[in-house]
Amino acid sequence: MDQLVGRIADGSREQSESLEQLDTASSSRQSASERSVLSAEEGATAAAALDAEAAKLDHIVEEVRQLVGGRSASAVPTAPPTGRETPTAPVPTPRPAPKRTRPQPLARGVTSSPLQATASGNGNGKGFTDF
Repeated sequence: MDQLVGRIADGSREQSESLEQLDTASSSRQSASERSVLSAEEGATAAAALDAEAAKLDHIVEEVRQLVGGRSASAVPTAPPTGRETPTAPVPTPRPAPKRTRPQPLARGVTSSPLQATASGNGNGKGFTDF
């Protein structure tokens, strides 16, 4: 009978050790699953933030295209708010380009470039300018 009780005790001890190993493995798997879920949530949050930033950049690019194309930025439709916007600085109003005047034609024999004057000479026929 002592042998039978000894075998039962050994079996119980082995079963207890096996249950501890299963518990450790289950805890490890649960921890890995939790880390995976957290990582997926962080990835989704980052993707949403990047999506919002991409929408802002699309809007800014469209405003620049409108400004370059000659239409005012107020004619550009605004992107719908996503709720995650950060405050942005106002877009400065572009200054008008300075008016250019047309140069007046030069009188005959008068050159606009010192190089042309040197090359044509001063009328002495040698092509040199006297100093």
